Amino acid sequence: MTVAPSDSSHFRRAAQLERDKAQLRRQLDERTTELTAAQSQALGAVGWADCLVRFNAQLTQSKAQLKQELNGTREAHAKATVEVVEQARRTLEDVQQRLAKEVELRQTAQADAEQARQTLQSQTQVIQQLERDNEQQGEADAQLAQDKAQLEQENVQLQQQLDERTAALAASQSQRAVAAGQTERIIIAVKQEKMDAIADAHGAAQQAAKAVAGKRKADEELENEAKRRRAAEAARDEFSERNKQLQSALLVNPAARPDCSSCFEHPTSAVCLPCGHLVSCIECAEQWQSKNRTCPVCRLKVTKVVQTYLASGSD
Repeated sequence: MTVAPSDSSHFRRAAQLERDKAQLRRQLDERTTELTAAQSQALGAVGWADCLVRFNAQLTQSKAQLKQELNGTREAHAKATVEVVEQARRTLEDVQQRLAKEVELRQTAQADAEQARQTLQSQTQVIQQLERDNEQQGEADAQLAQDKAQLEQENVQLQQQLDERTAALAASQSQRAVAAGQTERIIIAVKQEKMDAIADAHGAAQQAAKAVAGKRKADEELENEAKRRRAAEAARDEFSERNKQLQSALLVNPAARPDCSSCFEHPTSAVCLPCGHLVSCIECAEQWQSKNRTCPVCRLKVTKVVQTYLASGSD
């Protein structure tokens, strides 16, 4: 912790008071030594009682003076100590307030990271649903193509039958013109055969009309399916753009970096190339690539997986 300038001055003042206290003690010792020497000299010149009285008087005066100076030093030292303690208490309160603010900011950052992770998870589910819809659409396209081929084959068969019946009808008419003298039974049989051929041709024409209507309906379904596919591609492009924006936000604010969408234990750090999607940690990405050589977001072929590192503000 950095000591404020006022704290340093208080500490210097307390140290000066300690030095003054030690100096007063040395002066007291020196006075005592001088008085003892003076007492020894006085004992040689005057009587013992008179010397002792003067010595005691001087000693009492010196002790009172030194006691007064020592009390003043103690009061100044106590006052400086109280000021230092008060300044330390205010510094401690300031540090506690800063720690509380840092804890609040960290909790806010954790909440933002959790919200970003939930958003990324929901977007991943949307992409998976779009991929399943694309697979179903592909199966529907294959089935429509198969039905279209079958309808074309049936049209060819119906045309062949119609040509055969028309040829047979023309042959019967030619035979009737040549064999005009045959019996009425043959004529009735030929008429009946002609009527049957006409009915068959009419049925074939109706089937052909139904086939054409089915083909037109299939074309409309193909067109609608193409519209749905374009909408799915637009949704995928929108999700890719939102994913890029999220990656840019993570580069600006590393603390909001989401967890891995597979294990939810490590932060996202693996980038799929060349698409550049960031959805998992390096361990989960390597496990995925050992089984699937495609991006789990856009399904593009992945040539390389690179681990990323976000630089902090102090680096």
